[in-house]
Amino acid sequence: MGFATRYVSIALILALFVGTMIDPRLNDAAYLLMFFVIFIVHGAGAISVDHIVARLFEKFLPHLHLSAESLAALPRVVIVGAGFGGISCAAGLRATLLRLP
Repeated sequence: MGFATRYVSIALILALFVGTMIDPRLNDAAYLLMFFVIFIVHGAGAISVDHIVARLFEKFLPHLHLSAESLAALPRVVIVGAGFGGISCAAGLRATLLRLP
């Protein structure tokens, strides 16, 4: 029922690896690892804060929700480089995408 469940699960997996390197007696680490991987793959579920926030965004900000059909019609762009030019190009393309009907 948490917020940012997938990101928290990734952080806990990293902490689990560090913990098992420090204390090898943690023999239940494999079970915890499987538990966190399930959260990363499937998310928290329908009653989580993540799911509620996503539904609210779809309801109140439908222009920000892009369906697979609308994304398939858009051209593909690859920006090589992450300097000032690449970042400003990506920001300009994002602003153009958000103005589409």
